[in-house]
Amino acid sequence: MLTVALTIGFTWITTSLHGATRFIVSGKIGAVTRNSQIALFADKPFYGPPKPVAGFVLWNGAGTLFVATVPFAIPVTLDGKKAGFADLKSGQYVVVEYELVVEYIIIYCAATRIDAHSARAGESSSQKQTSKKHK
Repeated sequence: MLTVALTIGFTWITTSLHGATRFIVSGKIGAVTRNSQIALFADKPFYGPPKPVAGFVLWNGAGTLFVATVPFAIPVTLDGKKAGFADLKSGQYVVVEYELVVEYIIIYCAATRIDAHSARAGESSSQKQTSKKHK
């Protein structure tokens, strides 16, 4: 009986394993998909698969494509206010906290928190700086 329980437990652990370490990546959203994923080109290097899904992870350089699944119940904010996945749009600047998920031999990133900033807010601050220079 104990052997069966250990075997079942080991099989469950090896088929789906979420990392305990959290990582952070940031950049401008390039795409939001219907199957609850976001894609962006990272502003800074990040740790993750070299493609959206792979069998290994690397230290990826700035400008590398980052894709993460976005689970339903994670905290999402937009300009500091509570939001949801439906509020995420291409062009918004985001800071994504994520973990690496291992399923069988596949590794992918799953967001655990997303802080988004509307493009409009970024544009207005740069417009203010431009207008100050012209005065």
